[in-house]
Amino acid sequence: MKIAFLVFATMEAMTPQPNRAFLDALSQAEEVRIREVPLSKRNKLVFSLQEILRDFDGQYHTDTHRAYLVRLKVKPSLPNEAPLEKVSEDEWSHYADLLIENGDYLLARNIFSYQLQRDLRDPRALKGLGTCLFKLSDKAAAKKCFKALWELHRQPAALCWLGFCALAEHDDEQALEYFNQAAHGEPKHLTDNERFELYKELGNCFARMEEFSKAIDEYEKAAAINPSSDTLFVNRGTVELHRNNLASAAEFFKKAAELNPKNSKAICGLGLVAMTGENLDCAETEFERALDIDICNTPALFQLVSISHVKGDFTRVKRRLRAFLLNEPKNVQGRYLLGAILFKEGAWKESEKEVDAVLALQVNHIEANRLKEQLVLNKHRS
Repeated sequence: MKIAFLVFATMEAMTPQPNRAFLDALSQAEEVRIREVPLSKRNKLVFSLQEILRDFDGQYHTDTHRAYLVRLKVKPSLPNEAPLEKVSEDEWSHYADLLIENGDYLLARNIFSYQLQRDLRDPRALKGLGTCLFKLSDKAAAKKCFKALWELHRQPAALCWLGFCALAEHDDEQALEYFNQAAHGEPKHLTDNERFELYKELGNCFARMEEFSKAIDEYEKAAAINPSSDTLFVNRGTVELHRNNLASAAEFFKKAAELNPKNSKAICGLGLVAMTGENLDCAETEFERALDIDICNTPALFQLVSISHVKGDFTRVKRRLRAFLLNEPKNVQGRYLLGAILFKEGAWKESEKEVDAVLALQVNHIEANRLKEQLVLNKHRS
């Protein structure tokens, strides 16, 4: 059995004089895991299972306090603890919501599963379990929960989440159907975050279909909910780039980077604008900046490869490709590009090793097969 405590502590030491139940739990725990969690208005100082399941009205200052989620694996019974069966449904739901808020989907999943054992039709538990399963990458099981939520309770949120599941399966057509149904139903019953994601993903679907005016309409609806979303500015910049409105695209990407200097996609977008305008030096600088933030930004990486071919200097891009392949060893395109560069430099054996790796992953890769033929012809030069 696992029990979680959200513990509030000062910078110097734990809050003094915790109650006996917490200390007993620590002393009897078979396993203890502690991680810091972001402070929010819902943080609480608790030392027992009952307390974490109830609201605690306390005011703390974030400059002197830090919060930790302490997960204990303990024996089924603790001294002075009420049986779990006596915990109300509202208390369970509050507890699970707190866990989801802090990203602990595994433990929250167990609570929602327990609630569904009591009532298979519980809408809050169906939605909560589906959300946890989605976040834990079990999309098939998540879909079952959201389908049940829609069939039993007709909640628009179920359609939103079914759309997110369809997107995860790269099925834009099905996602668009779910999103349109949710948007024309009763979106006012969705949370702000659900409505934001609904409009944003609707915009993304339309953008991929090159229906750019519709995409912008949906992005503007999302912006009305969260006007400071750097992601939305990146999406708007991408649409303007596709429409060849370079100045407008650059403004959107710059705004995204101002809102979030660590947004690698925004900086890559500036590189794409420069690349489209044939300013290779500026583009190279921006792509390098994007890769400094995220070495796995493939658009920036692959565009940098193109610039390296034009300039005839592969020193830095080879280093970037190798660092990327350490993180994504089965990326076919990355391995092929490295193999092609090595071939161009006359490093036949190294090139053949990369090409063989590509063909092991994708036997019908056209460019890799052609490069393999060239390598065979050049074996005498090895």
